[in-house]
Amino acid sequence: MREHKTDLTETIPTFPTTFIDEEPLTNDNVPSETQSTRSDLCRLGIRCANFFSIFKTRSKQMSFLSDLKQKRDNEQLEQEFITELKQKPMSRDQFFRLTKGANLKPSEVANQYTQLKNEGLIVETPEISFTEFSMDSRAAKRFPVKRSTYQQMSMDEKTKLALTGKMDLYTDIDQFSIVEHIQWKDGNGNINKTGDGHKVRLLDWSRERGYEDWQKKEIRKREAGYRSARVDIQILMRQIDGKE
Repeated sequence: MREHKTDLTETIPTFPTTFIDEEPLTNDNVPSETQSTRSDLCRLGIRCANFFSIFKTRSKQMSFLSDLKQKRDNEQLEQEFITELKQKPMSRDQFFRLTKGANLKPSEVANQYTQLKNEGLIVETPEISFTEFSMDSRAAKRFPVKRSTYQQMSMDEKTKLALTGKMDLYTDIDQFSIVEHIQWKDGNGNINKTGDGHKVRLLDWSRERGYEDWQKKEIRKREAGYRSARVDIQILMRQIDGKE
């Protein structure tokens, strides 16, 4: 049987080899269909660029308008709140309770309190005696303590009271006030303090040579105040221990 041999070279397509030397395409020698397509693509590119430019500008405008609306709404709410406070001022205790968890420095809270109080938007809380305060607190099975006494507790005593979760602070001094004690030198050269506590400010009079009458009176006054506070603290500690 005779075999049929195929010449493979006949099936391999040939390609022009003169394309490198061909004349480059220009608007003069490009077919009209190609020129039309190129023009359409250019116009499309310009339209896309314009679209994205407009989109970017519009996005910035929308963001600005959104911020502007938010500021307007906040200002409106603020004005409504001020109008409400003019009709019914906030109490002092309510102000400090609402600002307790705010991310504000004590100085900022104090400045806001003074400003609002001067504008008549905050009124002082009706005062009650510590005796009345204590009766209400103990009736609720809690532990009443004066703010000044609390500041003069040791760290251990403060922690012990805090762990009960039942502390009621009586505002005998302003929230921003700190009890001050005096460090002084007696006639024998010994350094003494009128009192102590986890949150007291110490005034150093120990370098002075002798004391005037008003200073001696102030030292005795603060020593007496500390002794009174220590009595209250000891009673409170026994109450926490269930011994009273």
